[in-house]
Amino acid sequence: MQTPQDAMAVTGYFHALRLFNRNVRIFILSALLLGFAFFGIYAVLLNLYLLRLGYDTTVVGLVNGMGFVAYAVFSLPAGALGARFGTRRMLQVGFVLAALGTGLLPAAQFLSGDLQVAWIAVTYTVTSMGLDAYFVNSNPFMLQSTTPRERMYLYSLRVGMSPIAAFVGALIGGFLPGTLARLLPITDTASFALALLVAAVALVVGVVALFNTTATATGEVDQEPPVRTSRSSSGLPVLIIAMMGLVIMLRIASEGAQRTFFNVYLDEILAMPTAQIGMLAAVGQLVGGFAALMSPFLARRWGLEPVIVWASLGMAVSTAAFALLPHWAGAAVGYAGLVSFTYIQRPCSLRHTMEVVPARWRETAAGVANMVAGIGWGTMGFAGGYLVGIYGYQSFFLASAALTGISAVIFLWYFGLPSGALSRRRRADALH
Repeated sequence: MQTPQDAMAVTGYFHALRLFNRNVRIFILSALLLGFAFFGIYAVLLNLYLLRLGYDTTVVGLVNGMGFVAYAVFSLPAGALGARFGTRRMLQVGFVLAALGTGLLPAAQFLSGDLQVAWIAVTYTVTSMGLDAYFVNSNPFMLQSTTPRERMYLYSLRVGMSPIAAFVGALIGGFLPGTLARLLPITDTASFALALLVAAVALVVGVVALFNTTATATGEVDQEPPVRTSRSSSGLPVLIIAMMGLVIMLRIASEGAQRTFFNVYLDEILAMPTAQIGMLAAVGQLVGGFAALMSPFLARRWGLEPVIVWASLGMAVSTAAFALLPHWAGAAVGYAGLVSFTYIQRPCSLRHTMEVVPARWRETAAGVANMVAGIGWGTMGFAGGYLVGIYGYQSFFLASAALTGISAVIFLWYFGLPSGALSRRRRADALH
């Protein structure tokens, strides 16, 4: 039964959509294109392309790990460059780099040996740096382009619409190689390379769109003190950011492990065809996208901190299920669960990160958040490539689930949960 609060939340969603300015609409379009291209087509095909080139999980882990190490290293400079040249400019630069890297990577088809591996690693690193510039500056850009009234809705749309677009990208990505191989006189490997180029074309469209944005200006200036208070609010901003970074780095373990190796696991262990892998990934992204759109409702009812804790635990349980049920149905449930809980907590985490520190520390907080996410994901990529060969997929996925569970405990211990009148007030303000 729908409560009056839920009805208000639905009405608020439509009202927020009307409040979004032109920059915000273009930003949402860029998130859709990125979801379609990178989290859809690339997420399904990149690792499979590496397997078709003759590489094993060690090289798959190496390439993915290098990309996320670059993501981690470039995070703080990306935040500093955003503060110096403007977040809008860095969004544009980020999309240019991402389009360039994704467009050049399939040229590895014409190389061989160590040069081929180096080309893949370098171009994927360029893509990762572009994504870094985009994501680090997205949060400040959203703050500058909105008022608190519609901000939570934008966080949810940014997180939710991308996987819905990735649903389409994953479906197309799953069928593209086989379709191209039937229509054109090319090898199976070349069909994967051509399919990856479709992602680059989509990102070029995003480049054009972002260059049509204008200088951002917030309609309402946030106060200097932190908007949110917690048991940590009396601490130094550096300590708060450090604890936040530790939580994010541990939380990302499940996502990094499962997303990096799920298609390799399905291809090598479960012997699923590419089209079926694309279908599984697409359904997981679609379910996760709609789950993300529920974040404002959940935040209003329960508050940001409880949603972050329970969703993190949900990520851990989903990854454990993925590991313990070696069947396509178990993989489907585990992957969809991971994506759903990830996208439920992410809008809440975005808002929490921006509101738990003073305004002048927000670019730094965003940079640190992306840096530690890159470290965590890169570690799972590097380590996974070797650990899978030694201990197997099941042990690797279970270890990553344990790390994500620990992150929820640390978050609960340090940031705490609101209670009493404070809890009621936060829920009332969650969508305003």
